[in-house]
Amino acid sequence: MTFVKLKAKVWLETPLGSPLGYGKLELLLKIKECGSILRASRELGMSYKKAWNLVEEINRCFGKEIVQKQTGGAGGGGTKLTKTGERVVEEFLKLKHEVEGLLSQKEKVFEKILREGS
Repeated sequence: MTFVKLKAKVWLETPLGSPLGYGKLELLLKIKECGSILRASRELGMSYKKAWNLVEEINRCFGKEIVQKQTGGAGGGGTKLTKTGERVVEEFLKLKHEVEGLLSQKEKVFEKILREGS
C-alpha cells in the first residue's frame, strides 16, 4: 500500500509570462483533438471566453503562434496547433511523464526509509 505521495507542478516561463502549465496543456490537447476552441472549452467545462483568453495568452507569451485560429464563415471556423505548437506540446508531455516517473521512484525511496524505522 502506498502511503507517501509526492506532488509537483511544472510550468514553462518566458520573459512575457507563463504560457504553459498542466491546465493549458490540457486545453491545447483538447483543441488538437476537437479542432475548435468552442468544442474544447465545452468538453473541459470552461467558458469559451476563458479558453479564448488562454489561447491568446499562450500565443502572446511564446511570442509566436502556437494555436492558429480560423474565423467562421459559411464553412465554419476552426482551430489547430501550428507545427511549433505540436512540438511544444509533445516535449511538454514528455517532461510531464518524466517528472511523474521521477516522483514515483522517489515515493518508493521515502516509503522504504519510513518502513525501516529509526
